[in-house]
Order: sequence, then C-alpha cells, then structure tokens
Amino acid sequence: MAAVVIAVIVLGLIGYWIFKPATPVREDSAHSVASPSEAAPAIFASQPAVTEIPPTSASEKPASVELPVGRFAEMPDSPWPSKLKLETGKLPWETQLDEILAKDLAESAKVRELFVLLAKSPPDAADRIIDELLRLVPDRDYQAEIVPRLINPQTNGRVLSLLFADLMDRPESVHLPVLLAIARLSDHPFSDPARENLQHAVGHDYEGDWVSWDAAVRRRLASGS
Repeated sequence: MAAVVIAVIVLGLIGYWIFKPATPVREDSAHSVASPSEAAPAIFASQPAVTEIPPTSASEKPASVELPVGRFAEMPDSPWPSKLKLETGKLPWETQLDEILAKDLAESAKVRELFVLLAKSPPDAADRIIDELLRLVPDRDYQAEIVPRLINPQTNGRVLSLLFADLMDRPESVHLPVLLAIARLSDHPFSDPARENLQHAVGHDYEGDWVSWDAAVRRRLASGS
C-alpha cells in the first residue's frame, strides 16, 4: 500500500513540472536590446554641436579687399628704348681699310699701314686685313715685309696662322728658308709644323742637327726640284 502512495506522489510531481505555465520575460531583462540612442557611448554626447553657417544669397557680394600699392607702381618708365637701333654701313676699321687701299702710296707703305691698322682692330677683322695686305706683298718683298712678323713667337696666333698658310703657297725659294728659321725656334707655335714640312721637302729628318738641315735646304734649292 505504501508503494502505491509513493508512486502517486512521484507522478503528481512530474505532471506539475510538465504542465507548469511559463514565466513571462521582463522588458528590462539582460536579454533585452537597447535602442541606438541608449547604446551610444557617453563620449559622443559630450562633443560640441556644429554651428551651421547660413547660406549667402545671390544678391550679397563679398567685401572687396584693397591690395597695398607696391614700390613698383611708383617706378619711372624704363630707360631702355623699346626698339634697338642697329647700326648699318661699314665698321670703322673697314672704312680705314678702304682709305689705306685708296691712297696713292707704294705697296710696301700700304702694307706697313695695314699692319698698324691690324694691331688696333678687333680680332674678327684679322682675316680681311691680312688677306688685303698679303695681296700687296710680292715674293721679292716677302723677306722684308712678312718674315719679321712670321718668325716672331709673340705675334697674334690668328695672324700667325694666316701668314703661315700664305707662306706654304709661296715658291720653295721663299718658304724653305723661312721654314728652317721657324723650325729652329723651339718656342714658336709653328716650330713642329715647319720641321715636318722641311722633312717632307728634303726627304729626311735631321732632328736637332741644324747644320745638316741647312745643307739639305741648300741642296734642295740648288737642284731646283
């Protein structure tokens, strides 16, 4: 009998737990979802509000800003002319050259005046003046008018080049003795070219034996070849 009573009690408890009504969930439960305003961190609430700038109407114009007047506004007009005037006609040295050539003088006198003009003329005048004066120097006057300047190491380099080129166009009777004189001068700018031309003429290089060079030149001139 006792066993039946215990069984009834156990069954009653089981039925109670099975059919027990569910407990309603409270709204403030830990499982409830907070609204965005409530969930925002407190730091954002402390930020200052942004002040909106009212839009400017189309009729309103910004205040004009006056720039300070600089020193350049007070400067006078430029002293430089707006257009450069180019000189036309002959240069002064060209006028003097024509005057010398037109003089009623011996050619040797004109050559000496042209050398004076050359010394005081700009470098770009050398070619024209040298060309004109060499036209006035025949072979018979070459030794007197040209050689003293040609063998001088201090003569202007451009002038030396022009005179040396003219020398090589002269006959052997004129240029071989002058080449020998230049080759002897170790400090002359054309010493080596003079010796090379001598070697080509006599067919042998006597190096520093100037006695042999002189003899070779004499033989060459005597042969007339």
